[in-house]
Formats: sequence, structure tokens, C-alpha cells
Amino acid sequence: MAVSKLEKLRYVDEHNTNLVTGYRFPEFVGVTEIAPIIDTTQEAGKFPKFGAEAMMVYPEIRRPFMSPRVRINQTMSFGTYATDEVGVEVAIYDRERRAVPEKVRARYEENKVKLGEQVIQLWMEYSIATILQDPTRYAAGCVEAITGANQWQDKINSDPWADMTRWLTTLKYKVGKDFKDLSIALGAKGMLALIQHPKTIDRFARGTVANEVGIANMLGCRSVKSFSGMYVTDLLDAEDPDSAVMSDLWGDVAVAYHKVDDAQIGDPVAAAIARVDGAKVVTEYRDERHTCDIKAVDDNFGFVQVSNRRLVLATGVAGN
Repeated sequence: MAVSKLEKLRYVDEHNTNLVTGYRFPEFVGVTEIAPIIDTTQEAGKFPKFGAEAMMVYPEIRRPFMSPRVRINQTMSFGTYATDEVGVEVAIYDRERRAVPEKVRARYEENKVKLGEQVIQLWMEYSIATILQDPTRYAAGCVEAITGANQWQDKINSDPWADMTRWLTTLKYKVGKDFKDLSIALGAKGMLALIQHPKTIDRFARGTVANEVGIANMLGCRSVKSFSGMYVTDLLDAEDPDSAVMSDLWGDVAVAYHKVDDAQIGDPVAAAIARVDGAKVVTEYRDERHTCDIKAVDDNFGFVQVSNRRLVLATGVAGN
């Protein structure tokens, strides 16, 4: 998983040697659930950050009749955001176009453009996944490492239900929300270990399969989701796609989170994507050196962290 290779990616040829393999494009819990997408018309700017109101105790707000009222001051500051311009170029070679039947040629070229869009989407998702798994971005007490017999692969000593309840409880007292407003996202390994754990099997009687909805109802939280397996790699041999070594980007993690439904930058959301309002820009030009047409796709996006208290990260959940 070489970040530099994706970072410096210029174009993708028909052999797919510069694009990761095994990547499933539309599904990604991190962006759609945890980090709401914020549309902005600017590449950079400021957003308001509201502080906590002063907590007033009863004796301080009691007052004689017609005496001055107590004024509560709301603190506010401003944060900044800046998006990065990202772009890829997808080549459509003349020999490649000639091999495609004319009646499906337009659709073929459209799919080539989508390939470029998916590379950008991949880089955005890679960036967010890296950020969400960085323990330095979390508030004190919001990061936990599961080790030894507590890992869910140990079906005798571990207790995944106690762990999930603890994460939700930690988050509850960080953000002041009840379980019904909080969610959990698990890596693929953690979700599999949870479903196969004896304590889960005992909770779901008479052969009922433990799914995401049932687990959330059992915990009393808003939702329990599984991160889509996002398998990324660099090809070890550009001529041999079968030489790829795949690695799940999300790995063995769990994230408890509170998502603000009204996704405005001014809200105290845990994370947000800021991008230029509107569709991606697609341009086309001719490259005679390689006798091909180039479909260029450009977009802008960035990351804004408004609050580090609305997330709880657990690592090493399932174990090896």
C-alpha cells in the first residue's frame, strides 16, 4: 500500500497496472456514515466553532423580583479548511477503441471516465480511513487497544458485548447523547468474530442469524455497521496482476461515533469532507505521442476535524 504511488498517479492504462485491484467503489462506511460530506463553493475558507455554554448552578440564577438577569455567554472561534486538488488521466488507446464494437463504444468511454472518478474516490477514502485510525486525533480516553485474551478470537475469555457497551458508554459521557443516538462501525474481521462468538450465538435464540440490525437493537444503539472490505495493494509485478498482495485498509478496528444529521460545518461534527460544490470536472485531449485520447478527471476535497470527542477508536479487536 504505497501512498506515494497513488499520490503521484498520473494516468491509468488499459492493463490497470497503476490502479489497485479488488476495490469495491460505492460502499464506504467512513464517509457516508461517520464523516458527512460538506459541500462548499470555495477551495479554502473558515468555519465557526461553538464552545460549550457556561453551566449555571441554581443559586446563581435565583434573583429577587425585578433584579438584573444573569447573562450566559456563548464562546465561539473559527477554524480553517483547505481542499486539495486531485486529478487523474485515463488513456483510451486507438487500438483499444478499434477493438470495441461501435454500438457500445460510447458506453466504453463513459466507463473509462468512471475509472478515473473511482481512483479519486479511492484516494479520498484512503485519506479518511488513515485519519480515522490515527490515535493522535482522538481526545483523551477515546482510544483503546484490545489485547491478549480480551480479543474476540478468544471465544472463552473475551466479551464483545461488554466491549461495545463500554465504547458506547464512553462516547455517551463525552457528547451527552444516549445510546439511541450513537453508532458503531466494525472492521470485517471484528464483525465476523462478533457474529461467531458464543456470547452472540447465545443472545440470538432458535437459529436467528445475528445481523447488523439485530445487534444494534440488542445494544440499544442507533446502528451497527461493518466497514466494507477495502482491499488495496501495489502490484509486485506490473505484468502479472495475480502477483498482487491484498490488504484490508480498515484492518482490525472498531469506531463508536456520533453523527450529526444536519451536516453543516458549524455543527460540532467529528469529521467532514469539504469539496468544491458541483460535479467533478472532466476534460479530454489528444496525446499523439501514444496515439490515445486522454480523459482527465479533476476534483477537490479535504478533511475538517471540528471535534475529537465524537469518536471512540478501538484497535486489535478480533486479533489474528
